[in-house]
Amino acid sequence: MAQFFHLNRDEREELFRQDPATRNDGGFQRFMVSLQQKYRPGTEEIRLEDDDIDDIRRHATKYLGGGWEERLTKIFSRHLGPSLGRETH
Repeated sequence: MAQFFHLNRDEREELFRQDPATRNDGGFQRFMVSLQQKYRPGTEEIRLEDDDIDDIRRHATKYLGGGWEERLTKIFSRHLGPSLGRETH
């Protein structure tokens, strides 16, 4: 099921931040490009499917290092919560 999240200026800037690593072919880099393509500038919204949200949570927790978790938290914590909706133990 699709959900729409309105991104504020800071979230948009983080989503589209020109990071040399984002232009490479790694898994996270491809994921960030796919998120950028889901953004709708006319409405300032990003359309995410449940699988996208699961991927956000996975990338923010499974692949530590590289600043990915921090970047995803900056973009989506206002919508998904500070832990991006993950259970914490």
